[in-house]
Amino acid sequence: MAIGQIIWYIVFPSLAHTLGLGPDVWRVLDKAHRIRNSVEYEGALEVSKQMVVDLLKAAETVQVAVEKIGPVSTTTPGQK
Repeated sequence: MAIGQIIWYIVFPSLAHTLGLGPDVWRVLDKAHRIRNSVEYEGALEVSKQMVVDLLKAAETVQVAVEKIGPVSTTTPGQK
C-alpha cells in the first residue's frame, strides 16, 4: 500500500470521529476517490449513475455536518 493510499485509508474513516458520519458516507467518498485515481493514473472512467447520486448525497451530508460546526477561526493562537 502506497503512502497516499494509507493517508486516504485514514482520512475517510476519521469522518466518523470528526463529523459523526457513518461508513455509508465515507465509503462512498473513498470509492469516488478510487475512481478518480483510476481515471488519473490509468485513464479508465467507469462511473454509474448510482455512483453519482450516492456521491452527491454524501457530499450534501458532509456539507450539513460541517455547517453544524459553525465558523472556524482562521487566526493562529497568539495572534490578534
